Amino acid sequence: MESSSQQQAAHAQPLTLQYTSRSDIRRAIHHIVRRLLLQRLAQQQLDGHAVITITHLSKTDRRRALQQSRLLEDILYKRADTMAEYQDLSTLRERVYKAGRAVYVSARRREMEGVSERRLAAAVVADGAYRAMRGGGGGGGGGGVPRRVVRLPREGWPARRMSV
Repeated sequence: MESSSQQQAAHAQPLTLQYTSRSDIRRAIHHIVRRLLLQRLAQQQLDGHAVITITHLSKTDRRRALQQSRLLEDILYKRADTMAEYQDLSTLRERVYKAGRAVYVSARRREMEGVSERRLAAAVVADGAYRAMRGGGGGGGGGGVPRRVVRLPREGWPARRMSV
Protein backbone atom coordinates (compact mmCIF):
# COMPACT_ATOMS: atom_id res chain seq x y z
CA MET A 1 0.00 0.00 0.00
CA GLU A 2 2.70 2.43 0.92
CA SER A 3 4.53 1.89 -2.32
CA SER A 4 1.43 2.74 -4.40
CA SER A 5 0.76 5.89 -2.35
CA GLN A 6 4.38 6.91 -2.77
CA GLN A 7 4.11 6.37 -6.53
CA GLN A 8 0.95 8.50 -6.64
CA ALA A 9 2.70 11.23 -4.67
CA ALA A 10 5.64 11.09 -7.08
CA HIS A 11 3.29 11.47 -10.08
CA ALA A 12 1.47 14.37 -8.44
CA GLN A 13 4.65 16.46 -8.14
CA PRO A 14 5.73 18.44 -11.21
CA LEU A 15 8.66 17.09 -13.18
CA THR A 16 11.79 18.99 -12.19
CA LEU A 17 15.15 17.63 -13.14
CA GLN A 18 17.94 19.40 -11.33
CA TYR A 19 20.90 18.12 -13.28
CA THR A 20 20.00 17.81 -16.95
CA SER A 21 22.93 17.56 -19.34
CA ARG A 22 23.27 19.63 -22.49
CA SER A 23 22.78 16.51 -24.59
CA ASP A 24 19.46 15.81 -22.84
CA ILE A 25 18.36 19.40 -23.43
CA ARG A 26 19.46 19.13 -27.07
CA ARG A 27 17.38 15.96 -27.50
CA ALA A 28 14.35 17.70 -25.99
CA ILE A 29 14.87 20.70 -28.30
CA HIS A 30 15.25 18.35 -31.28
CA HIS A 31 11.95 16.72 -30.35
CA ILE A 32 10.26 20.14 -30.16
CA VAL A 33 11.74 21.27 -33.48
CA ARG A 34 10.71 18.02 -35.21
CA ARG A 35 7.18 18.37 -33.89
CA LEU A 36 6.96 22.01 -35.04
CA LEU A 37 8.30 21.07 -38.48
CA LEU A 38 5.74 18.27 -38.81
CA GLN A 39 2.98 20.70 -37.83
CA ARG A 40 4.15 23.26 -40.40
CA LEU A 41 4.36 20.64 -43.16
CA ALA A 42 0.88 19.40 -42.28
CA GLN A 43 -0.42 22.98 -42.39
CA GLN A 44 1.16 23.48 -45.81
CA GLN A 45 -0.58 20.33 -47.00
CA LEU A 46 -3.91 21.65 -45.69
CA ASP A 47 -3.36 24.98 -47.41
CA GLY A 48 -2.71 23.09 -50.64
CA HIS A 49 -5.95 21.10 -50.10
CA ALA A 50 -4.08 17.81 -50.08
CA VAL A 51 -5.27 14.86 -48.02
CA ILE A 52 -1.79 13.43 -47.34
CA THR A 53 -0.98 12.84 -43.68
CA ILE A 54 2.64 13.51 -42.76
CA THR A 55 3.97 11.34 -39.96
CA HIS A 56 7.68 11.18 -40.87
CA LEU A 57 10.14 13.77 -42.08
CA SER A 58 12.21 13.36 -45.22
CA LYS A 59 15.98 13.04 -44.96
CA THR A 60 16.55 16.72 -45.78
CA ASP A 61 13.91 17.79 -43.26
CA ARG A 62 15.47 15.59 -40.57
CA ARG A 63 18.89 17.10 -41.30
CA ARG A 64 17.44 20.61 -41.17
CA ALA A 65 15.67 19.87 -37.87
CA LEU A 66 18.92 18.56 -36.38
CA GLN A 67 20.86 21.65 -37.49
CA GLN A 68 18.16 23.96 -36.14
CA SER A 69 18.02 22.16 -32.81
CA ARG A 70 21.80 22.46 -32.42
CA LEU A 71 21.66 26.16 -33.23
CA LEU A 72 18.75 26.80 -30.86
CA GLU A 73 20.36 24.81 -28.03
CA ASP A 74 23.53 26.86 -28.38
CA ILE A 75 21.52 30.09 -28.34
CA LEU A 76 19.59 29.03 -25.25
CA TYR A 77 22.82 28.03 -23.50
CA LYS A 78 24.44 31.39 -24.24
CA ARG A 79 21.34 33.39 -23.28
CA ALA A 80 20.79 31.69 -19.92
CA ASP A 81 22.05 33.58 -16.88
CA THR A 82 22.23 30.47 -14.72
CA MET A 83 22.31 26.73 -15.25
CA ALA A 84 18.97 26.46 -13.45
CA GLU A 85 17.43 28.81 -16.02
CA TYR A 86 19.00 26.82 -18.87
CA GLN A 87 17.80 23.49 -17.45
CA ASP A 88 14.24 24.65 -16.71
CA LEU A 89 12.16 22.16 -18.69
CA SER A 90 8.85 23.85 -17.87
CA THR A 91 9.70 26.85 -20.10
CA LEU A 92 11.78 25.02 -22.70
CA ARG A 93 9.13 25.00 -25.43
CA GLU A 94 8.49 28.72 -25.04
CA ARG A 95 12.21 29.55 -25.01
CA VAL A 96 12.80 27.41 -28.12
CA TYR A 97 9.98 29.19 -29.93
CA LYS A 98 11.30 32.65 -28.96
CA ALA A 99 14.87 31.80 -29.96
CA GLY A 100 13.67 30.34 -33.27
CA ARG A 101 11.66 33.46 -33.95
CA ALA A 102 14.69 35.65 -33.19
CA VAL A 103 16.83 33.60 -35.59
CA TYR A 104 14.16 33.92 -38.30
CA VAL A 105 13.84 37.69 -37.83
CA SER A 106 17.61 38.26 -37.93
CA ALA A 107 17.93 36.08 -41.06
CA ARG A 108 15.17 38.05 -42.78
CA ARG A 109 16.85 41.33 -41.77
CA ARG A 110 20.19 40.16 -43.20
CA GLU A 111 18.44 39.05 -46.38
CA MET A 112 16.77 42.43 -46.78
CA GLU A 113 20.08 44.23 -46.16
CA GLY A 114 21.67 42.09 -48.88
CA VAL A 115 18.87 42.96 -51.29
CA SER A 116 19.35 46.65 -50.50
CA GLU A 117 23.10 46.39 -51.10
CA ARG A 118 22.56 44.64 -54.44
CA ARG A 119 20.05 47.29 -55.51
CA LEU A 120 22.48 50.05 -54.53
CA ALA A 121 25.29 48.37 -56.47
CA ALA A 122 23.05 47.99 -59.52
CA ALA A 123 22.06 51.67 -59.27
CA VAL A 124 25.73 52.72 -59.13
CA VAL A 125 26.52 50.58 -62.18
CA ALA A 126 23.53 51.99 -64.05
CA ASP A 127 24.54 55.54 -63.10
CA GLY A 128 28.10 54.91 -64.31
CA ALA A 129 26.83 53.50 -67.61
CA TYR A 130 24.51 56.51 -68.02
CA ARG A 131 27.37 58.94 -67.39
CA ALA A 132 29.57 57.05 -69.84
CA MET A 133 26.85 57.29 -72.50
CA ARG A 134 26.52 61.03 -71.91
CA GLY A 135 30.25 61.45 -72.34
CA GLY A 136 30.72 62.59 -68.76
CA GLY A 137 32.81 60.85 -66.26
CA GLY A 138 33.91 63.81 -64.26
CA GLY A 139 37.48 64.85 -64.73
CA GLY A 140 39.28 65.12 -68.04
CA GLY A 141 40.53 62.31 -70.17
CA GLY A 142 39.28 58.81 -70.20
CA GLY A 143 36.46 59.50 -72.65
CA GLY A 144 33.67 58.98 -70.17
CA VAL A 145 35.00 55.83 -68.55
CA PRO A 146 33.80 55.65 -64.96
CA ARG A 147 36.49 55.89 -62.31
CA ARG A 148 35.10 53.11 -60.17
CA VAL A 149 34.01 49.68 -61.19
CA VAL A 150 31.43 48.04 -58.98
CA ARG A 151 31.30 44.28 -59.07
CA LEU A 152 27.86 42.86 -58.45
CA PRO A 153 28.06 40.45 -55.53
CA ARG A 154 27.36 36.79 -55.76
CA GLU A 155 24.33 35.59 -53.85
CA GLY A 156 25.00 35.96 -50.15
CA TRP A 157 28.18 38.06 -50.50
CA PRO A 158 28.36 41.77 -49.67
CA ALA A 159 29.02 44.29 -52.43
CA ARG A 160 32.67 45.23 -52.91
CA ARG A 161 34.00 48.34 -54.58
CA MET A 162 37.28 48.21 -56.38
CA SER A 163 39.21 51.24 -57.62
CA VAL A 164 40.54 51.09 -61.14
